[in-house]
Amino acid sequence: MQYGEGEKAFVRLQREIMKTTKDHSLFAWGFSALPLENILASMPHDASAPHDNELSEASEAGLFASHPRAFGACGSIIAHSVLDHSHVKQAKVEENQGDCSIESETIIRSAGIPEEDLVGRLSRFQRIVLLPCSIPEAPHSVLGIVLRLWQWHHPNQEHPARAVRDGLHGAYTVLVSSELAIKAEVKKYLVDSLQDVARYREFAKDERGVRAGSALRRTLIVKTSKPILALCKTIEPPGWQWSPNDALLCMHTGLASDHLALQFASAAHSSRSKEARWALLVSLQLGSNNFTPDRITVQTMPVSRLGSRLSEQEMRAAADRTEITNQGEFCNAKVKLYARIETRYIFNQAITTLTIDGLLEKQRADRDKYRPNDQRIAATTALGASAAAIGGFMVGSAFGGS
Repeated sequence: MQYGEGEKAFVRLQREIMKTTKDHSLFAWGFSALPLENILASMPHDASAPHDNELSEASEAGLFASHPRAFGACGSIIAHSVLDHSHVKQAKVEENQGDCSIESETIIRSAGIPEEDLVGRLSRFQRIVLLPCSIPEAPHSVLGIVLRLWQWHHPNQEHPARAVRDGLHGAYTVLVSSELAIKAEVKKYLVDSLQDVARYREFAKDERGVRAGSALRRTLIVKTSKPILALCKTIEPPGWQWSPNDALLCMHTGLASDHLALQFASAAHSSRSKEARWALLVSLQLGSNNFTPDRITVQTMPVSRLGSRLSEQEMRAAADRTEITNQGEFCNAKVKLYARIETRYIFNQAITTLTIDGLLEKQRADRDKYRPNDQRIAATTALGASAAAIGGFMVGSAFGGS
């Protein structure tokens, strides 16, 4: 535990447990033994759409419990990997850059459902995601966690909808009968904490690119493979100012400052030539929250244009222009590099780190890779002869030889 971490220490513990086990009873906190049918029967048909204040029951820690007391009624829960049967396929839970997602069979209210069907009592925002777990008193039933959508995408889009762990009459995990479980279909959701939802809504942009709420203060830290790659600091992107430690400080927040271009000069490997042989132009499109990813565009540019601004037409004319989301590789006939961008949001601060590493000359790498075998054998033989000579000297010295 780290000093001052508070309840975050318990959330961090659950994240570490998730990495070492496939027992999904870890997510069955807030369990109520009351069957889902009983809970739905007490709800009015066609529940009204939830408002923002209805998220007050949502979990502060997203997919995880914020306090150990949430597991108070979970002592009898058994994972189906221990049982001989299961009505649910193994749920898939993943974590990627702090975002947790769950993919499993899900009970959803659909259009045209009969009024007597209890699933129709769910609102169009509510989901019951099934876990491969049960309790000894109802071995043929499964458990389901309650999610509430707060942002979703068109069905044709690849990105999953975003949700929060929500309570259904105070229950965050419910008992689902096999009759309801067979109506489920496989879906995937990203599960966020209330803090993530609040941050998104505060810094979200409207159609004009104007942020809501207070201004987002940005810092961009640039890390490169020195001395192979040198950052050109003769140009300051509009709205930004260089600091002494290769960091950019955003002076004017807004849509214009979210798009900036950086220039890098490649140093020659040969000792005879110290001049840069080519240059890189790295364009950044920064998101305003965890849900709008940062994007990088990498391309080569003429060395003669270093230190001067390129027009939009010049930037788009490059044949090796490569677009990267979060992280990826840039490769052309001469070079290969790895670029990564990561942003941490702390209240109204956004600290972005751009890393460009692994810069290689292809010809040099290929020459080393496909070097003739006789050269390798000669190098190995020379090394063995040297070792034998040293060993003979040591033996001779041990017996008094000169």
